[in-house]
Amino acid sequence: MEIKEIIKLQQEFDNSHESKFPWDQMISADNLQTLQYLALALSGESGEVANAIKKVVRGDVSYESQRPEIIAEVTDVFIYVLKLAYQMGFDLEGAYLEKMELNREKFKPYERD
Repeated sequence: MEIKEIIKLQQEFDNSHESKFPWDQMISADNLQTLQYLALALSGESGEVANAIKKVVRGDVSYESQRPEIIAEVTDVFIYVLKLAYQMGFDLEGAYLEKMELNREKFKPYERD
């Protein structure tokens, strides 16, 4: 499945659910609160990834037992990235490829032989 198809699945999911917050609202200069909320949600999920990893690093739980939780939290981060892409109206695949090309140049001095 391609990223565009996954984004469409997420968009369909968002469109079929209601809450006090417009989860599927397109972002524009007129509703920056939606952008802010998604950024905060993404940050919160990133914190949950870090917290899950912290528990492994400090020895509270084993990597093997915590791995499913880490995967679940990374997936939550991915969901918010997908949402930002479709709600901001940009091509995530294209943006990735452009950024990868920039990174190839930027990190050229560090390439392995």
